[in-house]
Amino acid sequence: MNASKKIVFISILVTGVAIISAYSRPMPNMQFMHTLTAMESPVEDMLDAVDSKNVPKLHSLYHTLSISMEELNNLPTKNNIQDRKVAMLNSWFDVISLKMDEMNDYPALSNAINQFSGQLIIATQFDYAYQKDIAWMAYLGRELLWLNKSPSKSAHHEALLRVRKTELNETWERIKYLLNEQGGRTLVKKVDPTIQSMLEESFPGKLVTLSRKELGLVDNIESFFHMN
Repeated sequence: MNASKKIVFISILVTGVAIISAYSRPMPNMQFMHTLTAMESPVEDMLDAVDSKNVPKLHSLYHTLSISMEELNNLPTKNNIQDRKVAMLNSWFDVISLKMDEMNDYPALSNAINQFSGQLIIATQFDYAYQKDIAWMAYLGRELLWLNKSPSKSAHHEALLRVRKTELNETWERIKYLLNEQGGRTLVKKVDPTIQSMLEESFPGKLVTLSRKELGLVDNIESFFHMN
């Protein structure tokens, strides 16, 4: 074998080993994503427990969430990006823990839990972008619900409401486009009036009612895309 052919042959072998090695290595973030996914249900159930003031259930769910957070912090395969995501989750979990110890400010507790849920969505790697949009639409529904259950005329409260409504409109427009493309026009006709009413409404009591309705409609969207 002449020198040039030998170099090419070795190059192919080395490249082949690299390809095989890359495909045979386990994905380092699979356990990370599994742990994040396991938190979704307890977090949403905690908000329901706060809403109904079911303290025993709330403490039980908090214990479940604590175990998942411990697992997350003990994972050995986190990279720099994952470390930052975990740090943000820890930050909001610390606020949840503080409010759980005090148990004297339900609005603050619900806000901390929902912000944790939002960070959970940001940290999660969804298979498709629309899945993250649908999850974010649910987060925004919960955000608008709790913001209007504890209304305020402060400038920062009003600014946050405007931002969340803008986000809701932009997120819904992306989901609506996909629904129309995928044969979900009937569902669009059910959801669209509620979203438009939420964008236009300013009375807190009505926004609470509309937000609850929006959350139910998000369940319908999840069912349409077989996300349940």
